[in-house]
Amino acid sequence: MLVNVSPAAAQEQHRNFAPRKSYNSAQEQRRNQTRYVADLRKITRAAGTIFAGIVTSVRHTPASKLSEIETVQISFRVDHAIRGTRAGENLTIHEWAGLWSTGDRYRVGEHVLLFLYPPSKLGLTSPVGGPLGRFNVDQADLVVLKTETPKLPPNNAGTEKPPGKSRVSYREFSRAIHRAAEE
Repeated sequence: MLVNVSPAAAQEQHRNFAPRKSYNSAQEQRRNQTRYVADLRKITRAAGTIFAGIVTSVRHTPASKLSEIETVQISFRVDHAIRGTRAGENLTIHEWAGLWSTGDRYRVGEHVLLFLYPPSKLGLTSPVGGPLGRFNVDQADLVVLKTETPKLPPNNAGTEKPPGKSRVSYREFSRAIHRAAEE
């Protein structure tokens, strides 16, 4: 199962979830929106744990034996739980330390929303699709969207989100995740 956390496997997982380039025509934008919605579905389906919380500790754990691997232990206080955890819980995950060389880092006090793979046989996990499965949450409890992350699916009224919208409420994002999981 270590293969699932190798650099090559991590890059392959990232490629599988990488968004497509956007185009200017209205038809291409609609096609692109459909692709992004499909990506949100893929990320949601692949995640074993989805939550928003605050990083409470980060600890590097070196390998003490040849048969062990270096890991990073990250603890969170779960504020909002969607799947695989409960609000108020203190959740600790273990990532392969090699992922940190690609920039996957957490800071104590950072507020994030994560889509995490189910733990491997070694107990390791990471965000689904690399950076696509990780969102910052600002002080107003708004999820910060990035250009390389999947767009939200249309809301219940069938209208798309306004172009250029860079932040959405946790509640709105959570609803989009639940819709993606049901489709």
